[in-house]
Amino acid sequence: MKKISLLFLLAAALCGTAQVKQEQRKDFEADEEGRDYTTLVGEFGLLLHGKVETEGKGSNWNVTRFNTNLEEQQSGSFQIPDKHYYDQSFVTEDKRTVYYLFLGKKNAFQIVSYDVKSGSSKSVPGTFPSKFQGGDMEILGNSAFIKGYIKKQAVLLKIDLESGQGVNMQLPHATEKMSIENLQVLEKEKKLAVLIEFGDKKKRQIELSVFDDHGTPEGEPLKITKDPQRRALSASLTWLGKEHYIISGTYSSDRDAGANGIFITEFMKGEQLFIQYNSFTDLKNFTEYLSKRRKDKMDKKIQKKKAKGETDYVDALVVDHPVFEFNGEYVYIGECYYPTYRTETTTTYINGKPTTTTRQVFDGYQYTHSTVIGMDKTGKKTWDFCFEMWLDYKPFYHKKFVKKVVEKDELKLIFTTGTQFKSLAIKDGEYKEKDLGKIEFLDENEKLKWAGNVNTEYWFGNYFLAFGTKRVKQEDEKGKKKKKTIFYMVKIRFD
Repeated sequence: MKKISLLFLLAAALCGTAQVKQEQRKDFEADEEGRDYTTLVGEFGLLLHGKVETEGKGSNWNVTRFNTNLEEQQSGSFQIPDKHYYDQSFVTEDKRTVYYLFLGKKNAFQIVSYDVKSGSSKSVPGTFPSKFQGGDMEILGNSAFIKGYIKKQAVLLKIDLESGQGVNMQLPHATEKMSIENLQVLEKEKKLAVLIEFGDKKKRQIELSVFDDHGTPEGEPLKITKDPQRRALSASLTWLGKEHYIISGTYSSDRDAGANGIFITEFMKGEQLFIQYNSFTDLKNFTEYLSKRRKDKMDKKIQKKKAKGETDYVDALVVDHPVFEFNGEYVYIGECYYPTYRTETTTTYINGKPTTTTRQVFDGYQYTHSTVIGMDKTGKKTWDFCFEMWLDYKPFYHKKFVKKVVEKDELKLIFTTGTQFKSLAIKDGEYKEKDLGKIEFLDENEKLKWAGNVNTEYWFGNYFLAFGTKRVKQEDEKGKKKKKTIFYMVKIRFD
């Protein structure tokens, strides 16, 4: 990428009386290797990184760090073995280290730890067990934990980051139809929470197991819900103290894939102190933000459930956040979505005669709205609010778009749709929705030809970073026009 410009827009409001300010923007020509991915590292700035081909075997992985003023600080690289490709990365909570996972042939892998501040790196090669198909990677202490499958059996591998040696961790219900739904690292507490679903289709159950940083289980697995009419669909852990935590998530009271509400339960030294269920049926305006077609379909389903005497008659697909404390209460955030599909038509010719076939192809998840629920210390709902979140971008995986900013007496929830910033402020029992303004990523001499999705992520303090790719037609000082593909980064402050 050739550097084009660094634009300073100090204290320039994005739109009218908006509360987000676009402070800086940096543009690059997207014509250089090694800057394919963007990783935010808090107050250390951000990393642009990617693969650079070299002569002979192997290749290099370039990493360039920019400070929080979008000024280039250092560039470094490390070698990756021949025929290896980038799979995923993990950033530690203190933002000081990034771990890269590269995969090769015959189950070979390489994990590289990269020191953000110094630019130094350390590589550890290894080999996965035969037939292993990997998933998410989490880092805790001196180990990498990677979930996956071996011959359709769910497994959790622990990789020693010094030797590269791996062991298959002993998980409960390993001989049953078991799947690992979620891994959650608690770095400060040096704990790994593993959410396991097991049992046959009609009686699927969820348990949560807690391990230390050596992979040793702490106590017996926690059976979340003992109600045979309600089964947990998801769960997240909120640490309160030693052997004291809250587990929250969604539940279903039927066999459908959708959730009927949320549960919250408290454990102390392995003992369940309480469990409380809060149904979506009791929430205000929960279905009001669906499209007309989806709402009509939901209303028909509700009427059928009501006729059968069911009370949990509203369901939804939800990406949920771990519960957190605010003003002496617990608060839950859930983002609702539904899958979308498009129709593809294909025409083939057999003996000169055309044959047309159609098929339904997954086209991403459409997010519709979010719900925020306040609960007392026994899990009973005290207030709730739903707000529209109809995004113009449909991800192909479950993603959390809402970012929270917790202040002394005010909770702010922020998200973006396209280039537009929006927020919900909660204070003293009042809810205020606001359009905060738009991200500007064009110069006066640029005419937009096309633009990719705008990625907006929380950075540090009151700052966000928006970044993406645009194709523009630029006019130089001599009036000559030229098309360019540009990668841009925008630093945004939220007041």
